[in-house]
Parts: sequence; structure tokens; C-alpha cells
Amino acid sequence: MVAARELGDCGAAVDEADRAKLIGLLHDHDLHVRSAAAIALGRIGRQSGPDPVAARGLATAADGAAAADPHYRHAIVMGLAGMSDAVGLAALATDPSSRVRLAAVVALRRRGSDVVARFLDDADARVAAEAARAIHDLPLAGAWGELASRVATGPLDEVFLRRAVAAAEASGTKADAERLVALAARSDAPAAMRALALDVLRTWSQPPLRSRVNGSWQPIDPRDAGPAREALEAALPALLASNLDDTLRAGLLKGAAELGIGSVGPLLAEWAGDEARSPVSRAEALATLDAAGDAAAIDLSTPLLRDAAPAVRSAARSVRARRLPPAETVPELAQAAAAADVGERQTAIDLLGRIDDPAATSAVATLVAELRSKRDAATELEINEAAARRLGQEEADRLAAERVATALQGDSTAAWRDCLDGGDVAKGRALFFGKVAVSCVRCHRAEGTGGDVGPKLDGIAKEKERQYLLEAIVAPDAKVADAFRTTVVVTDDGRTIAGIVSVEKEGVLTLKTADGGFVEVPLDSIEDRASGPSSMPADLAGKLSRRELRDLVAWLSSLR
Repeated sequence: MVAARELGDCGAAVDEADRAKLIGLLHDHDLHVRSAAAIALGRIGRQSGPDPVAARGLATAADGAAAADPHYRHAIVMGLAGMSDAVGLAALATDPSSRVRLAAVVALRRRGSDVVARFLDDADARVAAEAARAIHDLPLAGAWGELASRVATGPLDEVFLRRAVAAAEASGTKADAERLVALAARSDAPAAMRALALDVLRTWSQPPLRSRVNGSWQPIDPRDAGPAREALEAALPALLASNLDDTLRAGLLKGAAELGIGSVGPLLAEWAGDEARSPVSRAEALATLDAAGDAAAIDLSTPLLRDAAPAVRSAARSVRARRLPPAETVPELAQAAAAADVGERQTAIDLLGRIDDPAATSAVATLVAELRSKRDAATELEINEAAARRLGQEEADRLAAERVATALQGDSTAAWRDCLDGGDVAKGRALFFGKVAVSCVRCHRAEGTGGDVGPKLDGIAKEKERQYLLEAIVAPDAKVADAFRTTVVVTDDGRTIAGIVSVEKEGVLTLKTADGGFVEVPLDSIEDRASGPSSMPADLAGKLSRRELRDLVAWLSSLR
């Protein structure tokens, strides 16, 4: 193993005999030796140029049973990237082994080669998805067109489709818009990807500044909505006649309305009033109709105030609060602020706080007085925010101070008590998996996805109450399980290493670092060792709004 490494590191020309020895070591019984040989071959190739014989040996190794080991597989990829050029790697697209093709894709990614687009049509969805990753995530701008062209015809793999949709959005041609419509129409495609395609069309003229895939900064300039409008309008009759579920149909109508397709107004009105539809989609239909400036929204709002669904009643009040005089709407909202449904109460209080009128100010003052006498945990946050808007920040600060003063001594969550109850579970889940600023999913695993630096979260609500979950976010060092306490060591060569103890045996301490990697430290090299704070970021709460924090607590509390 040492000799193999030295051959790769020496920087001198390596003759054919030594190369042959390294190729032979790819079959050694020890995986460490095989890995060292593969990496050495890659380094030699980068120094002296491709070698088809060595590349074939590495490709053969990629198809072996030993390549199931991730470290050895990585070494093979490094070897291929150095010992083969783009043409040679592209030729592996016809190799019968999907493992060889996958290794070729990753090697092409390391080389930054657009040739990786040849693998987008691979019969194995994993290989095609890895090619899509290479093109989008690096990115390889020269191959984005190839990826975009497969948005409606590629594999029905979410990794692939998310990146193909992103490429089509960035390309922004009429053909791209038509492909996105075709994806939305595919009944065999994942519902989330069909909804994503519709959302891209809806926001065509004002695309997001960050990637829909990984949150990276990939701004797209504002542009004319014409291509999206024309593509969606042409397909609208067929889409509406197809078997779309409520969520997709509501998304379709919302997109069509925001793109200015006038024919959807009556459809939205019909949808909002149809009690057979889901309440959420009906509320969305009414809100979309209102946002389009359609007078039918006002006409509908009056009967919908008496609808059986709280979400629909709330949507009707929102329309009326925006369109009608306060004298008519404030009494309705004040009454709804005492409704049985939490969401209905929250919406009514929020709307009251946004109406600049003495009657609304008086109604908010009444809610504040009631909160002082009897706390409504689920609407405390809305009342605090409404007080800041209508009564002034000083009054909101007094409420916050009272909240802390009445808490038990040593309660580290006192200042955040308005975030304990009333959150939205679905929004909390989306935040956990999708908010890049906090990256919860990098360290915690839930629903089978995520890292394992921190505790697994599935079932956590069976063991922990809401206050514990809130405290773990806002004051992570208050209670730290030993298994997740940071250990800091200083070694005899001056290195400082921090991580969570993974295992300690046979004279070696293995630490799991914040990036998910592992560092092995011989115990006899440690000069100093201490336990540090929780591995949970101390500033996490500062990266969340109070509503986001409440939603996250609600979702965590649902994991039973």
C-alpha cells in the first residue's frame, strides 16, 4: 500500500512495468491496497496522460463485488478521472454494467466535462440521475440544454426531474415552457414534480433568485410571461379534462390566473364554491380569484362566510378585509377571533392587526387584555404581532416582558413561549427539509432522510414534550444528551479537532465532525480532551422567524 502511494506521489514518470504492477494491485485481497493503487493510477494519469489499459482495468474493478465499498468506489472514480479522457469515459456509456457507467459519470463530473450528457438517457435511472446532478449542481452550463430537453421524457426520478425542471426554467424558451406543460400533464409522474412544473410556469416572468433544487444563488433575469402563458393556455382544456387531483387542479388554475389567462375566472369561482373539493384548494381558488382582481371574489365571500370549512371562511374574510370598509369587516373579524378553530382565530387576529382603523385598534386592545387575563397559547403570537402594529412596539415589548416575568425560574424558553403552540405542521416539515439557512436535515434524520450527527427525530414526540423541543432549538446547551455533546481534543502535533464521539476502542477515538465526516485520533496522541457544548448551532433561532420556529415545533411534535 505504501509503495502504491509513493508511486502516485513521486511526480516522476512511471514506466510501463510499474503501471502494470499497480493495475495488478487492483485485485489485491486488501481493499486498502486496491484503493491506494487506484488513486495512484489516477495521479499518474493526470501527470503523464491517459492510459487505455489502466482505464480498462479500473472500469473492470468498478464492476467487481468489492466496489460495493464506498471508499474503494471513490478510489476507482479518482483513478478513472485521471487515467481516462472524456472520450474514453464517454465510450463507457455502452458498457453493460450499470456500476461501470455510474463510475464513468462521476469521473466525468470530476473532470467537469459536458460529455456526461450522453448518460442522461441511460437505462438505469440512478445513472441518468447522477448525470443530471453533474450537469445541474456543478454546473455544466454547456449541457443544460440537453438536460432541459428531457424534462418531459426523462426518467420519473425526482432527483433527475428537479434538475431537468430547473434547467428548463433557466433556458426559458417557448419549447421549454411546452415541455413543462407536458410534464404537468403526465399522470405517471410524481405529483410533486407536476406541481413544480406548474409553479415554474406560474412564476415564469419573475423566477426565483435561488435554485429550486439546492438553494444556491442562481438568479434568472425577469422576462416576458408570453411563452408560459401561450403554452399553458393551449393545453388548458386537456389538462382540466384530465384526472388531476385537487392540489394539482388548484395549482393549474392559480397559475393560469396569474399568467392572465382570463378564461379561468369562472372556473375558479366554481371551484371555490364547490363543497366537494378540499377546503384548502377552495380557499386557494378564492384567494387567486381575488388576487386577479375579479369582482366575483367579493360576491362569493358573503355566502362563504357561512361555509362549513374554517379554511374557506378564513379565505372569505381575507377577501372582505382587503376589499370592504372596516366598518363592515372589523365586527366580523372580532367575532371570528373567538372561533373554535385555531387557524380561523389566527387569521382573524392577523387581519385585524393589518387594518388601519380605530375600530380594529380597539379590537386588538381587547384581545391583549384577554390575553393578560387568560392566555390563548395558540394565538399568542398573532396577538403580539397585532399589538405591535396597532398599539405600538412598546406595548408588544411589555407583553414580552410580562411573558418572561411570569415564567418559572430557569425557564430558558420563556421569551419564546408564544412559539409553543399553534404552528402549522406542513409548513414545519417543509422548513425542516427545505430551508437552507438552517439545514436541519444535514444533521438530523426524519422520515428516512437526513444525517445522523444529531438525534434521529422519528418518534421523538413520544418521548419529549413541546417545551423540550423548543428549548433544544432556542437554548441547545440547556440539556444535552451525552451522546450528542461535542468533544474537543488537542493532539500532540498541535491539531484541535471537535466532533461527537462515534466510537472509542482499540486505542482510537473516532469523532463525527459537523460536516458528517469521521476523524480517527489515536488515544496516545491526545494531549488534552474536554466536553464542549451541544453540536446544535447556538444561533439557530436567529435564522428563523417566530412563525417558522412555531411551525417547526409543531412538526416535531407530530413525529410520534
